[in-house]
This record gives sequence, C-alpha cells and structure tokens, in this order.
Amino acid sequence: MDNLKLKISPPLGGYLFVFFVALFGVCFLFYIEKVLLALLLFVFAFLSVLMLSITDKIVFDGQSISRTGIFPRLWAYINGRKTKISVDSINQVETSPLLTLRKAKRVSFTYKTMICSFESRLIFISSENNKYRAFLKALVSAIHREVLDFASLELSKYATNQEEVLAEARALKLFPEHLRETLRFDLLILNNRNDETQMLPNSDETLKVKRLRKVANELKILGYLPQAIEAFRRALTLKPKDAWLCFEYALCLQLFAESEKDQESAKKAKRYLRLSRIYGKDNAEILTYIAETYLKNGDLNEAKRTFHMVLEKDAENYRAFLGLAETALREGKVARVIHYLMAAQRITRVDALREWISREIAYFSRLNSDLTYMEKEISRVSWLEKIHFGKKLAVWAFLMGFPFIVLGSFYEQSLGAIGWTLSAFSILSWIGLNASASFLTQRTPL
Repeated sequence: MDNLKLKISPPLGGYLFVFFVALFGVCFLFYIEKVLLALLLFVFAFLSVLMLSITDKIVFDGQSISRTGIFPRLWAYINGRKTKISVDSINQVETSPLLTLRKAKRVSFTYKTMICSFESRLIFISSENNKYRAFLKALVSAIHREVLDFASLELSKYATNQEEVLAEARALKLFPEHLRETLRFDLLILNNRNDETQMLPNSDETLKVKRLRKVANELKILGYLPQAIEAFRRALTLKPKDAWLCFEYALCLQLFAESEKDQESAKKAKRYLRLSRIYGKDNAEILTYIAETYLKNGDLNEAKRTFHMVLEKDAENYRAFLGLAETALREGKVARVIHYLMAAQRITRVDALREWISREIAYFSRLNSDLTYMEKEISRVSWLEKIHFGKKLAVWAFLMGFPFIVLGSFYEQSLGAIGWTLSAFSILSWIGLNASASFLTQRTPL
C-alpha cells in the first residue's frame, strides 16, 4: 500500500449552504437596488465556493485518512480536532444507506460512511460511485474487522460495475418485459412468474446459489430492489436453510419496506431475520450481525438474546460485548454498560479499541459515581435537544418569510421588509445554533 493514494469528494452540503446564504444576500441587494454589488457578490460567492469545494478532498494513502479543504481545517482547529486520522487509531467505521430518490425502476441510495478515531471524525457520502467503493474497499482491507460494521463489509465486498451487474441480471431474466409503473408492481410480476433457476447454466446447486446471491446483493446496493428480492427468492428455493441467504434477504426486504412503506414486506423481513438466527445458531459471526440488526431496529430484547447466543458460541466476541453495552445504555443501566465495556476491553486485540474503551469506561464510571457530573451531562444533552428544536424552528421561520417577500415585491413594500427581516434573522439564528451544537456535542471534561 506504499504507492496507494485514493481521493474522494466529501459531502457538499456545507458549501451549498454557504452559496445559498450568499444567494440570499444577492437577492436582498437586488431588492434594495444595489445591482452592481449584487453581481459582484454572486460572482465572488460562485467562484469561491467552486474553488473551495474542488480543492476539498478526503485522501487515503494506505496509512492515514486526511481532509485537505481550507474550511474543514479551520473548523477543526477551532474545535480542537484533527483533519488527519491514522489507520491504527480508527476505532469505528459505520456505513448506512440513505434513501435519496425513488424512481419508477429503482431506488437511489446515498451511502454515508463515518470513520471515527479519538480526536477526529470523517464522514463521506456517495451514491453509485466507483471511486467511493474503491476507497471503501481499500480502507476495509487496511483495518481490523472488529472495527467494521456489516454494511461497510458488504459494500466493499460487492463493489462492482453497474453495467456488468445489469447484464448479469438480464441474463438471469430478473427484469420483466412489462411496463414498470412502481416497484411494488415489479415485485408482483416477478413473484408470479415461473421459477427461472433453470435459466442458469448446468452446474451444481452451490454454484447456482453463489451466482444468485452475488447478483442479488449487487442489485440491492444499486437500488434494484424487486430484482434483488427475486434473486434471493430463487437462491432460497435451492438452499432454503442457508443462514446468510436468509439474513441478506431480510435486509433487502427491510430496504424495500422502507422505500415503499410496505408493512407486509417489513413483517416478512422480521420472519427471515428470525429464520437466519435459527439456521445460523452455531455461527457466532452471523449471529453478531443479526443482533446488531435487531439493535439498529430498536428491538432491544431480541438484540440482547442474540448477543448472549453469540457469547455462548464465542466467549471472546468483542462486538457482542459492545452490543450488550449499547443495549444497556439504551435501557439506562450505566453499571451494566461499564461491566460489558470492561469485558470488551479485556478481549480486544486492537490497540485503538482498547484505548477508546478505556476512555468510555472512565466516562461512564464518572457518570455513575459523580452526581454533579451527571447533572452537567444531562444539562448538556438537554441543551442539545433545545438547539435541534431551535434549528427546525429557524427553518420554518425562514420559509414563512418568503410569502411576505413576494407580497412586498408586488403589493405593499412594508410586507417585504418584514419578510426580509424574518428570513435574515432565521438564517443568522440557524448558523449560530449550528455552531453552538458543534461545541455541545463534546462531553464535559472528566
């Protein structure tokens, strides 16, 4: 990895917001008939945001991950954080799919990956981007498996070319010839067709299942959910008691249920998650991922039960103890959190995880023994909740100012003044609240 150097663009939300604020200022200058100033501000804002966004990259060289932008470095300096993370210091990598656009033929996902260390946190977002997947694949191969969640492993494993995946899916006749009106209609057509496993070349069932599973996961990542579901169904027809197939099928059904608001698919996903636990009862690895899925879904009882099943098979499973600590935290049992964290610290082989857990133990021990410190933390969290509510209120106030601005432009000028004042105050309030929230996210020093 000495010559490795991969670059991807970070989320552009911050730059777009800055440009939006500048655009608001341009509109106000036009409103007060300062045309030249408005044009100058627009050109300056456009060129500045364009230049800063182009030069802002997340870089991975095999040894560390860093961010090169001017604004991120300045903000990190203000917050006392770093913009460079050593691979050896990474203690958490989590990836989650975010539904961004629902189309007639597919669902478009944005994949958000968060990388955490002691002193910094980097987030990068991408959808159907080969650079993103190559970046993630290289990162996953460089760090310990205990740090990674299942989604990160899955994305790095099935990183592939979209055209090749679709060609393979068509060869398996996973795309119906009928007009596709909705995803649910697509699924109905596929479920009512004759089983097409015979369309595969003559080979043993293991190869058939392997091919169908690979295509199903790749289609799921690309957002072709009905076709992915059908591929999983065919694979399960050949190998119905495969724990991994049941688990991945359940995750695919969950995504479909979320995108289509389909309760039937959600119930089916739960059934297959239970089946995967039954068939994989002797496999600690899959049980760990099943338990983490239950935890992510908010089913604490099933998560606890499954984590304990993991420990029966593998008494030194780091992620199981960490999951039990998270479950105890959600239940408000701080003493149990400390107990499970100490167990996780004892068995992990990763130095970064040991150091991170030691800090977590110190934090929760102080929280459990010092009433004054607990009150400070409760107050901090309470203020954070108020700030998040205030940010939502500021957005609504900003939107409420627009009708007054429009009315003021055509009818009464005083209404326009009210609208501009309300919107400007809302933007400034949102910026101030957002800056305050970034400081309050840091815990009270021990």
